[in-house]
Amino acid sequence: MRPVLLFLFASTITQAQELDLVKLGNETFHGLGCAECHSETKNDPSIKTGPSLFGLLQKTPRNRDILAGGERHRQTVKADQAFFTQAVRKPNEDLAIAEGGATAGQPYLPVMPPYDGNTLSDFKLEAIYHYLLTLNDEANAGPTRVIREAPQASKKQKTIDDPFEILVTDQTRIYRTRLKKQSARAVYVGTPQGFNYAFEPASLSIERIWWGGFLNLAGSLDGRGQKPSSLGHQAKEVVLTAPLLAPLHPDTNNPIDLSFKSPRHQDYESIAKNLNGEEDFAEQLATAGGIFLGYTHAQNPSFQFQVGENSFELQFIASASGEAKLTLNGNLKQPQTFRLAPIIKGQSEDWTVHSLPAELTFTLPVKASWRPSDTKAAPHHQKLVSSPAPKIELPQGLQASQIAAPHDPHGREQLFEPLGIVQSRKGGLIVATRTAGVWTLKDQQWTLVAEGLQDCLGVIEEEDGSLIVGQKPELTRLTDTDGNGIFDHYQTLSEAFLSSTNYHEYLHGPAKGSDGNYYIALNLTHHHKKPESIHKAGGKYMGTQGGYRGWALQITPDGVTTPFANGLRSPAGLSSGPDGQVYYTENQGEFVGTSKLFRLQKDKFYGHPSGLVDLPNMKPESKEIQWEQMQNSKEKALALFPHSRLANAPGSPAWAPHTDTNHLFVGDQTLSTLFEVRLHPNNEAALIPYAKNFPSGLMRLVFDQNDDLYIGQTGRGWRAQGGSQHALTRIERTKTKPVNRLETIVRNDKTFTLTFKESLTSPPSANQITVESWTYLDAPNYGSPENDKTTHPIENLTLSSDHRSVVLQFKSIPSDDKNRVFSFSSLLLPFTKAKNFEAFYSIVGQ
Repeated sequence: MRPVLLFLFASTITQAQELDLVKLGNETFHGLGCAECHSETKNDPSIKTGPSLFGLLQKTPRNRDILAGGERHRQTVKADQAFFTQAVRKPNEDLAIAEGGATAGQPYLPVMPPYDGNTLSDFKLEAIYHYLLTLNDEANAGPTRVIREAPQASKKQKTIDDPFEILVTDQTRIYRTRLKKQSARAVYVGTPQGFNYAFEPASLSIERIWWGGFLNLAGSLDGRGQKPSSLGHQAKEVVLTAPLLAPLHPDTNNPIDLSFKSPRHQDYESIAKNLNGEEDFAEQLATAGGIFLGYTHAQNPSFQFQVGENSFELQFIASASGEAKLTLNGNLKQPQTFRLAPIIKGQSEDWTVHSLPAELTFTLPVKASWRPSDTKAAPHHQKLVSSPAPKIELPQGLQASQIAAPHDPHGREQLFEPLGIVQSRKGGLIVATRTAGVWTLKDQQWTLVAEGLQDCLGVIEEEDGSLIVGQKPELTRLTDTDGNGIFDHYQTLSEAFLSSTNYHEYLHGPAKGSDGNYYIALNLTHHHKKPESIHKAGGKYMGTQGGYRGWALQITPDGVTTPFANGLRSPAGLSSGPDGQVYYTENQGEFVGTSKLFRLQKDKFYGHPSGLVDLPNMKPESKEIQWEQMQNSKEKALALFPHSRLANAPGSPAWAPHTDTNHLFVGDQTLSTLFEVRLHPNNEAALIPYAKNFPSGLMRLVFDQNDDLYIGQTGRGWRAQGGSQHALTRIERTKTKPVNRLETIVRNDKTFTLTFKESLTSPPSANQITVESWTYLDAPNYGSPENDKTTHPIENLTLSSDHRSVVLQFKSIPSDDKNRVFSFSSLLLPFTKAKNFEAFYSIVGQ
């Protein structure tokens, strides 16, 4: 049996908080996303970006080979705690050498982002160390528990000093986030009176009431947001034993229950029941009996929903003395019965409404509560601040500036991840963020125009000025009904899919097709708890809980939702091309040997079989949807992005101005890099590194009317090479003459032609260019090694008459159809990466 270590400090140990460092290290390791790049299990066949951590650190430190320092001399060092600390704080000073597998003896690429003390405290770093010591055969493993006194937290003098606390002063605030007990679609309202409540779309009713502080988003904004948020400072909850005013189903006369698509926090039992049940998700949608339609953001908000043929608008008002009123308006086609909570005195359990408007008045228990009296709301308008970004490596002739994030509505610095950007018809930009609201950037000024969205990753501006935004729980139309420049109506266009409180269930998009419809892409789920509640189809990490996770959906402007395509895994980039078609980038993982670029087409299967369980009459065990049956029917990619060499987690593509559909740019979230893609017929593509060393991870790109490129970035949860949690960068031209660069690569049978923007002054010889190729295999394992790796001697090298093109002829080129990538490198051609020339060519085949 492995021991438990106790660290005792002075006589105050009984009063101080004690923590298990192994448990804390496990939580921190996974919260930071370390498991995405490092395996934790023995003989794991997954292809991860970094070395396996099983057996790396042992209670008696073992030897480990590295390439040390800038000169990369091979050294043998002790894999002790100091080695581990250096590897995390300064990961790319020394490079680990692979100890097994296809790359044994080769160094890992320098792609790990650094973790400084602001991102990872020394205490949590030590906790990870103790957790990693347990990843061993028993003879080499560290103790399973290490009890340590927690460091004293610095006390905040004022609640305003907590950036995660959502303060409510003179204006009502409405937020979507995740709380225990509620679904991921719940809407939370905080009022200036200190009275707060939750409207729950799962029951179409008000389910939670509290006085005092509104919300604290620390759990949702920490790392990947795997923990829920919490009620605000000194919140005092009113006990409700049932939903306040629950509409009854018109057919069953039972309370409306939409938990099949909006499960409560960690309700794995209900999720498993729906995933493995007899009724298809589409059938459940058809018989649900009710639907959430959105809300109006005002001092006294109202919530819209439909039950059968009846449509309602519900308003809930309460005074500081507890006098409460529920008001129903809308369109009543037939009498509607509601079930009342016992807290509503003097009413029968069921209340039938025969005409509208209708009212209920009652008294709430008042709980003396804290109010943020020491702070005031800041103006909605803030001046733009930007500064040069000299660390970003760009081609000569371009310059970069970093645009500072605006402050939150109380003047505090905020987490500002700009992951939905579009050029506005009124001039300037519209910038939607994951959690900091929607802003306009015009005339050197930021303006907050909407807030409270949950993980908003995309935005479209329509001709009428409305915005279509994608957020985790739904696709939403934002409308400014009173013309004051602030969006006050949040219409739910579609929530016809499952949205649980799992952190990984992102909604990417929307993108708008030439047909006028919107397209969204839904991530798979990621968790290890309750395996019966997630269908991984033979993979190890990602899977579906049902409800069209792993699908792309088509949504009309009226909200009619149709399943469009399936087999998606983590479709982190969704964009409309100049041809009116929709494209998306897929991230490497199970069933995805390396990251890819696809054209999204109706009824196509894109490779991950988990989501196929939502096809009619399918169950997780159905033979028709197993990988062995489906692997040969998957759609072919337009381009393969070589893993860790070019991309690890690509974001949305953007098309170069004044060019055709075949020239686009893509950024990578992990590597903090930007690269060009030149598409060719028959699913071939040239891939050219363009810029690097961005402050955070590149996710969203947009060119404005001046052809300046704006890049929205995030490094939260999935750490990025740049180290920052968020950034917004602008790239623009200078008067400096651009440097000569590779323009494209074209293949013709056994010949590759590399064409540059200008003539080459010193063309290389054949032996000064290295050409290699390898293949990737899509399989249930996480990622793929570089298979069938081959070096290709150049048989003949010639130059075009204008010396702009280098023509490379080979004796033979593999003609297989196995996802092959070619790499070209040289020290004498115009550089594309650092001071070297590097480019790739992807062949997927027809």
